[in-house]
Amino acid sequence: MTFQHRDGNFTHVQVDQKVLPFSFFNYIVYNPNLHSATDLNTILKHEKEHCKQKHSLDVLAVQLFLIFQWFNPFAWLYQKEVALNLEYAADEATLRGVHSKKEYQYVLLDLAVGRQNLAIINPFYNSLIKNRIFMLNKKKSTSKSLWKILPIVPLTVLFVFAFNTQTIAQVKQRKIEQKTNVIVAEINENTTDASLEKKVQFFKEKGIELAFKRIKRNQAGEIISIKASYENGTGSKGQYAVNGTEPISPFNLRVELDGDDIVRVDFQGNAPVPPAPPVSHKISKKQK
Repeated sequence: MTFQHRDGNFTHVQVDQKVLPFSFFNYIVYNPNLHSATDLNTILKHEKEHCKQKHSLDVLAVQLFLIFQWFNPFAWLYQKEVALNLEYAADEATLRGVHSKKEYQYVLLDLAVGRQNLAIINPFYNSLIKNRIFMLNKKKSTSKSLWKILPIVPLTVLFVFAFNTQTIAQVKQRKIEQKTNVIVAEINENTTDASLEKKVQFFKEKGIELAFKRIKRNQAGEIISIKASYENGTGSKGQYAVNGTEPISPFNLRVELDGDDIVRVDFQGNAPVPPAPPVSHKISKKQK
């Protein structure tokens, strides 16, 4: 059963359930049967201070922050420190309206280990009460307690920055790797005709017409003469030729790709016939 009544700017919500007193904006929720009249009066003063200082906005702001930073351990530490400081601020204001600080501490103690045994349900609340009692016995101001949470703020920002930097670095690295995708096919004196044909078919799928002509071999089957040429389908061509009596030195066909686009094609090796100028602009397979 729930009963509500107005008290100036505040709305009291009385419930039958065993709940700890709390407030949300100008609503104060509590079970009057769990507290003595004197204790309840003190508790209500405390909750009204939360309402007056609009602590619900601070709580909502921290919760919204946690939605986006749930993975950040410093964010959870920040939430705990904010909760403590909100309670300290309400305690300090409440003490101005009570007759005895000692009696106020007894009320807090009763909330932690009182007859209703609610602390078993919420150990964090129990720890919070103990910290509040400890702070009440220290000569301090709420401004000093604020300094406790200030080191957490740069740590939180640093954690977020490091996470975002790592993500951006990974994206940039993938882009660089994609732009520097290189295919190299080597031809040497022992390359077989079947291997040459496989290379022709492989580069044909990449949009490059590769051809091998004037192939001569010695008695050992080693290549001593060969002419290799390519055409990418847009008029750009290149060739590499070797003609002699000794086994050829290895040479490569090197192709640079950006995704499916051809960036550069050229032969590399020591040939008596220099290769044609390499392609220096992007050529897409779609242009074939």
